Amino acid sequence: MFRLNSATKRKNLLEYLANAEQERQQQRIGLIAQTAAVVEKNADLATKRHILENLLRDGLTQDSFIDLDCLKRRPRISAFDKKRPERRSYLPKPLSGFGSLMPWKKKSYERQYEAAEAIYKEDRHDFMEALDEHHSKIDQEQAEVEAHNKEIERYKQDFAAGNPKEIEEYFSLVLERSAYPAGFPKQAEVAFAAESETLRIDFALPAIDAIPGVKSYEYDRLRDEMTETNVPQKQRAQLYALVLAQISLRTVHEIFTADRANKTDSIAFDGYVDGINPSTGQPGRFSLVTFKITRRQFESLDLRKVEPRACIHGLNARFSSKPDQLLAVPPMTVEASEDETAADGSDNLYLKQQISEREATINTQSAQIAELEGKLAARRDKNGELASMLQDKQAIVAELESRLEAQRDRIAELV
Repeated sequence: MFRLNSATKRKNLLEYLANAEQERQQQRIGLIAQTAAVVEKNADLATKRHILENLLRDGLTQDSFIDLDCLKRRPRISAFDKKRPERRSYLPKPLSGFGSLMPWKKKSYERQYEAAEAIYKEDRHDFMEALDEHHSKIDQEQAEVEAHNKEIERYKQDFAAGNPKEIEEYFSLVLERSAYPAGFPKQAEVAFAAESETLRIDFALPAIDAIPGVKSYEYDRLRDEMTETNVPQKQRAQLYALVLAQISLRTVHEIFTADRANKTDSIAFDGYVDGINPSTGQPGRFSLVTFKITRRQFESLDLRKVEPRACIHGLNARFSSKPDQLLAVPPMTVEASEDETAADGSDNLYLKQQISEREATINTQSAQIAELEGKLAARRDKNGELASMLQDKQAIVAELESRLEAQRDRIAELV
């Protein structure tokens, strides 16, 4: 009886150890999976930030010029793959020897001959119809290609003559081909003023949602869940402003680079966002960056080395002080020059608005500093509580490991 109890106890202990080991393995697998997911998400965030921080640099590596001759087409003529039927391949083999002298053989041969002749004529008819259809498609394709290429030639001549419509279509195509991250609006309204050789561009900018709000992901082993740390609003707003500045300069670069015929002497850029007015709750269009730049100014820039926001301000651009809050700036007209806009009444209003905003920003930052100090003190208290909880958890883990080790020693004695 004693031996039976000992064997049963040993079996139960072995099962307990096996289950404990299996549970530990499952926890390890889960930990590895969660860690891999965290690494993947953080890598995705890093890639997105890198792309956003290098929009201008990436754009400088691309040639935005469009060779209009490349828009021409060549006839796409497929080979005719049907084989012409040959009559002799259909006819039965002629009779020879004694077979040609037997009446029933001759009648059978005549029936086979007539059937083969009928099949041959039907296949030849189908072949000729298919051949005619193929030739018709060739003629149609050649006519369409010829008409398309003539249209391209006409377009080239009108573009060379400086017709506004063709010039607007060309630069619209240039901007449409520009590659931006998924989710960026690819909308631009282009207007060309032939008298001043000024190209007006109303460009749709991405909203603040294009900037990731998550800074990093972490795996909390105690809670067995993935947590995320948000990007401070100030840092997110700074990256958003950087993105808008890069898009503005990149657009100017793409236009002047594509304009090898020197059709434009200046560009009036207005970047806007369609959104909801935070103060009224009504939808609207908000100009966030607007400026005018001449070809001479552009050629004096080395966009590979500039700091985008400083470069934009150096062009006397009107740049929203709070683009993340859709704080709009007065749009610049095509006719306004740099000197005229400096003396314009709307600019005085804009400068007063800027001063008022700066003062409001200082007051807001002072309040934020006081709030952060309070949060810091609360976080210190929270960290103390978490440290105490962690010590308790570590004590429990140590006790469990001690029990497990005792169980192993007991099993070893029993064995």
